[in-house]
Order: sequence, then C-alpha cells, then structure tokens
Amino acid sequence: MHFVYSKLIELSDSNIRHSTFVIHRSFTRALPLAKKTASLIVKETSKSKFWILECGFWI
Repeated sequence: MHFVYSKLIELSDSNIRHSTFVIHRSFTRALPLAKKTASLIVKETSKSKFWILECGFWI
C-alpha cells in the first residue's frame, strides 16, 4: 500500500504544474509527515507558487 499525495500549483509565470508524489506506507504513519515531505520537494522546484489544490489518498 502506498500513499499518493498530489498538488496542483500555479507558478509565477502563470503556468500550471501538477506534482504527484508516491510515498511508501512505511513513511506515512502520519498524514502531516507525507504532506511535509511533498511540500519540501515542491519548494525545491519553485520559488514562487500558489497552491490551488491538494489531496492525498491510499492505493
């Protein structure tokens, strides 16, 4: 079982980027940890951003 965490972000240049992260269940004992992990990865790829959607689910 894995936890899929997705975010749609609007970058400063008005382009939309959809980032999806698949994290193994051993790293997602707590949902906030999964969100924090995904957020840190996204922050590394974009200096200016606006979150328009976020969701998480198990597969």
